[in-house]
Amino acid sequence: MRLLLTTLWQQFRTLPHLIWAYCVLTLALVAVWVADPLLGQRVIDSVGSLESGTLPPHFLRLFGMWMGVSILLCALQALHKYLCWRIMNRSYIRFMQESYRSVLGMDVVQHLSRRAGAIIKKIDNASDTLWDLGFQIFEVIIPSSITGVIFLVIAFRVNATLTGGIATMLATYGIALWCVTTKAEPLQKRVSRLWVSVVGRAYDVATNILPVKSSAAESHELERMRGES
Repeated sequence: MRLLLTTLWQQFRTLPHLIWAYCVLTLALVAVWVADPLLGQRVIDSVGSLESGTLPPHFLRLFGMWMGVSILLCALQALHKYLCWRIMNRSYIRFMQESYRSVLGMDVVQHLSRRAGAIIKKIDNASDTLWDLGFQIFEVIIPSSITGVIFLVIAFRVNATLTGGIATMLATYGIALWCVTTKAEPLQKRVSRLWVSVVGRAYDVATNILPVKSSAAESHELERMRGES
């Protein structure tokens, strides 16, 4: 995880204009995200305070503002997702090119001592994980975290005791999640290495299918894969 985050940061440093656009758009999205339920609350409160049977004079203005903010929120969310998609695509392509350059620059001895399929599988897995992780962080985690902190501050002003309890539960959940992830990481690494080894062998066999067929080694290769799995 640490290696992936470091690689992700190194890739993003090469895209300063997109990162600045992301920061501006994220702050705008968070502001509208916070304003939408607050305006909705004011609209509902104004309707709930009806006594004379007629709408308050400021109801239509509040309702129009609420609808406008909701439409703006949808537009900003679409732009934000498109920008994250563009950033991650640029990072994905750049990472693939750098990885491919590293493979081509390897010494012949290194190529002979490693399976070509395993190398390609590692690059493919790392690229997919980099894209998925980066997209989740930038499209979901960062905006949601900023918005959550703002709502917690607002909630503290309404009911500090209840909000403190919620914050404590969230902190406990975060600590438990971190502990479980830390304990599961070594096992996940072993499983990943095993899977890369198996798929790499299968890739090499498929690439060199003529020698395998010529020596009638299909059963041998199948038993070897079962043994490694």
